Amino acid sequence: MNKEEIENLKGLIYKRDELIQERERELSEKYEEINAQKEELTAAIDQLIMVNKQLVEKNNELDQILYKSSHDLISPIISIEGILGLIKNTEKSNNIIEFISHISLQNNKMKVVVSALNALMKINQESWQPEIISLFETTKSAVESLFFLSNYESVNISFQIEKSLKVKIDKQIFEIIIKNFVSNSINYRTISEIKGIVNISIKNIKNKLIIEIEDDGEGISTEISTKIYDIFYRGTVKSTGLGLGLYFIKKIAQRMNGELIYKTNKKNTIFCLSLNVS
Repeated sequence: MNKEEIENLKGLIYKRDELIQERERELSEKYEEINAQKEELTAAIDQLIMVNKQLVEKNNELDQILYKSSHDLISPIISIEGILGLIKNTEKSNNIIEFISHISLQNNKMKVVVSALNALMKINQESWQPEIISLFETTKSAVESLFFLSNYESVNISFQIEKSLKVKIDKQIFEIIIKNFVSNSINYRTISEIKGIVNISIKNIKNKLIIEIEDDGEGISTEISTKIYDIFYRGTVKSTGLGLGLYFIKKIAQRMNGELIYKTNKKNTIFCLSLNVS
């Protein structure tokens, strides 16, 4: 092989190496592109799995609440219909007063159910509407709206809230928290000649809203401590609630990156809820 042929062969080898290197670069770029697409696809699949899990949980929750609510609504409706039938066929005024009392009781039961459904709808909304509210006035108004509860007059409710204290939070969400805390304290009150206590303390410490509710009700035994946040759980058969109060508050705490804890002793139980606010 002469010198010219050798040079031509070297040129061909050089071009071949260049083509191989170019092809390797193209393949490397394609690999990186495919790898990036794979990562995006994996992230999208993970997100889809998480969203699907949330949808399943919400559907299960909704199914349970709709089933329970329909049952709890139909019972007072049937009772009211029966009482109205008796009223039509009676002429004694004292009986009518008694019947009206029964109707009022059944109506209050329906109020509890409807209120719970409204609360669930609000809690599950994609976005809330924070606004500046007076904590004292809003808390007081929320508590007074519970006047229809049968044990309402059996407790003294006190407020340890600075009247000038304001915070930015969704007003309805805040009212749901207060109403469910206080109604729990009222519903689980042991009736006696001495009035019970419900102390409401609210502070805002470095954009952390601290809500403490203290009562001298039945307390929380060790046996039920792991169940109190479960949906529809009621600690005693004497409870007139739906077993959704602490479940709702726990959901709100989780959504607002907050914390819900309690401590109890032989006399009092204190629930403490901390929420991140602006």
